[in-house]
Amino acid sequence: MIVWNGSIIAQIAYFVSLGLLAVLSHQPYLRAIHYVLACILVAIEGTLTAFLEWVLKIPEKWAGGNKKLVIFWQYTKLSTIPVSVFVIFFLIFKVANPIFSTFTDTLGVKLAHWAGKFFENMEILHILFVLLGAFGLGVLLYDWRVGKFWKFDESKEETYIMRKRIKVAQPLIYPIKMFALKNEYRIGIMLMAMVNVLFVVVNVIDVHFLWLGDSMFLCLTLVGLITLLLKIKDKKTSYFLLKVSGWAVYTMLILMSLVDWDILIVTHNIEHYKQLSNKRKEIDIAFLLLMADKTLPILQAHRKELPLTPEDSQKLAMRIHYFLKTQAKYSFWSWTYEEEQAVLSLRKDLYKVEIK
Repeated sequence: MIVWNGSIIAQIAYFVSLGLLAVLSHQPYLRAIHYVLACILVAIEGTLTAFLEWVLKIPEKWAGGNKKLVIFWQYTKLSTIPVSVFVIFFLIFKVANPIFSTFTDTLGVKLAHWAGKFFENMEILHILFVLLGAFGLGVLLYDWRVGKFWKFDESKEETYIMRKRIKVAQPLIYPIKMFALKNEYRIGIMLMAMVNVLFVVVNVIDVHFLWLGDSMFLCLTLVGLITLLLKIKDKKTSYFLLKVSGWAVYTMLILMSLVDWDILIVTHNIEHYKQLSNKRKEIDIAFLLLMADKTLPILQAHRKELPLTPEDSQKLAMRIHYFLKTQAKYSFWSWTYEEEQAVLSLRKDLYKVEIK
């Protein structure tokens, strides 16, 4: 779906799936997503800790038996907290004192100029990209096996042990008649019945106006209600509730990635606007102009039907110009089907304008 529409939801679903694949490959015992996410956090923390420990040991290895270098490195590590506090107060003084701010700005420009000359032949972004990639590989490929997670997961039962009734050892000081208890029970039943009738009415309204109105997010609510019903009916644990809900959210994320929401939103808004009467015609052009670039051909095709101001028309033209200019610089690795179709459509439209 990233290759097809390149949507943000598809990208999020990809990274979530990659994390699930990495953790479940190392620890196939896990069954609940919330434990998988916890293992990912542990893997990130473990990779970062291992990297920092490796970096901190480098100077000691270089120092060898040189006591002066060892002492210097020890003081360097000790100075971490004082330097951090100094930076905080430095920023406070810079904001509070204009003269100090001007002085530091001048000094900062000189340091930046010197650093620019020093790194002019080095591509810093590429170096950072390689380091980030190495860190990501460490998180995904190294088996940061944390036994307590999968053991904790395995130990979680999904069914409650039958509750035992605890009898009161001593009699009540103020005895209550059984008739009064029955009346309270009946009142409680009546109250629950009336409240549930209200809930049914509200839910029917929601189903009619929201579910049938193309709203597929409430499916998660339905799954949650069914899961909660099963939890109560079959005496399931909260672990069961979290496990099922986690996989339901992940499934919904994958299903959402199958839809290009930007194109759907723009198309729906324009069609709805065209169906309105003249007295009720209203559409949020500013909102539509914030949608993804692949929606530009739709806006361009309906530009005469939409109430575009001169500023809106200029903004649309500028977005089309920059979109085509940016796409021309991209390689195969940035290709998506829908953006390619948008480019072809816009170029075709511009070609017709030039012919006219």
